[in-house]
Amino acid sequence: MMYAPTSSVATPKTVLFVENDHDIRVPVLLNLEARGFRTLGAPDRASVHELLKKPHQDIDVMILDVSLEDAASHATTGFDLGQEVIDTQPDLPPRRIVYSGHNYYEEAMRIGVDAYIGKLEPESPIILLNSVETSSLVRNLSPVRPEISWKLGQIGEKNLDTVTAVKHICRQVIAPEVKVCLGIPCFFVFSDGTGHTKIIDPQDESSAGDSEDWGRIQAETFEDLSRDPFVLSLDEISAFITGKSLDYFSQFAGTSFIPLYDEDGLRLAMGIRPPLRADFLSDQKNLTRYAKKLKSFSRDES
Repeated sequence: MMYAPTSSVATPKTVLFVENDHDIRVPVLLNLEARGFRTLGAPDRASVHELLKKPHQDIDVMILDVSLEDAASHATTGFDLGQEVIDTQPDLPPRRIVYSGHNYYEEAMRIGVDAYIGKLEPESPIILLNSVETSSLVRNLSPVRPEISWKLGQIGEKNLDTVTAVKHICRQVIAPEVKVCLGIPCFFVFSDGTGHTKIIDPQDESSAGDSEDWGRIQAETFEDLSRDPFVLSLDEISAFITGKSLDYFSQFAGTSFIPLYDEDGLRLAMGIRPPLRADFLSDQKNLTRYAKKLKSFSRDES
């Protein structure tokens, strides 16, 4: 059955937190709700499966404790339980974050979770919340998701030139999900390799540009993004984007620029204003993870 949009209003993203300690579970859920997420909390495997029986339980992100025990004293792990939940949503599986007070880092990385966060780390609560936001963004920008696939198809049918196509992608695909998942505004800087640079504001509906094959833009922008994560300083963004000087970009002091695409002279970076929270920027591991996920949203979710 062909997908058709039912509403222009974005729905809250759903987070499942499996944690057997009530005093840890409840504050995290309250903080997530304050960030605009819909939350589901469960202390054990049996509770999770009861939740999954209810209709419309599309889970975006799972936060998993590792050591779990259900009411019947059946021991299980958050790794196993996470896979059971993924099996219920095989087409667009939820992202996984491990939140543990023990050292399961190597196993967590081996199975491919988005983040491993130690409960005993001083900054763990804020790191956890930021990781949920970015994991939610990664999942909801996936072309496997019907809404995203439909939007890309609508843009592709218009046979647009390069700049206009990129503007549509930024405005209609990326920016709405950034707003819902991160709760912050963004804009885009696009350079076509000929010395022409454009600021793409999601609120600005104007469009113009040079001729370019849409198929290449669609395929490369969403499948062949650069894999090396980094955040650009002002002097780096002025070098990354052609046609604009450092003096020009100085007006964006305090903005975090994240490169999304760099291929064959075409360069696209996203600017986030207000800047990323200081407590997040202070943790280099999570800053790297943030940038990497924004640039790899098109990878196969399997």
